[in-house]
Amino acid sequence: MKKHPIDFEALAKGTIITAEELREIYGEKSESEMGLYRLHLCEQIRCERDDLYPVQRRDTVVLLTDEEAHEHSVATQVKHVRGLVTNAKRRSRIDLGAFGEQKRREVEFWDKASQMQAAAARKQLQKSRREVLLLGSAAEAEGGKI
Repeated sequence: MKKHPIDFEALAKGTIITAEELREIYGEKSESEMGLYRLHLCEQIRCERDDLYPVQRRDTVVLLTDEEAHEHSVATQVKHVRGLVTNAKRRSRIDLGAFGEQKRREVEFWDKASQMQAAAARKQLQKSRREVLLLGSAAEAEGGKI
């Protein structure tokens, strides 16, 4: 594999690097190997061009437009917060009676840390959503739409 298999300067937002183009660059590989090559290519693009937002979609690499990048990052953030909340709920199901005193204190510490992290992330996400709604309402009011 070449250090730089494509011309990074020629890439633009909205570009799709197809499976066929990837096979031309890397040759015939198994699907799992191609997945690693796509991942590596995304990382190379991020390193070479910090203005681009590459993601894997099925068997392609897509350089998202600014709007798509925004939507993708919001969705990723929401998924992350949901994961934190789910983890905190799952941790609450652990039976502390199954542990000795020292281990129980450790589990309680991590339970509390997990709950605080989930609560803070959820609160920040809700605050961000409210601010976006308020900004949208203010923009509509200024535009005379209300």
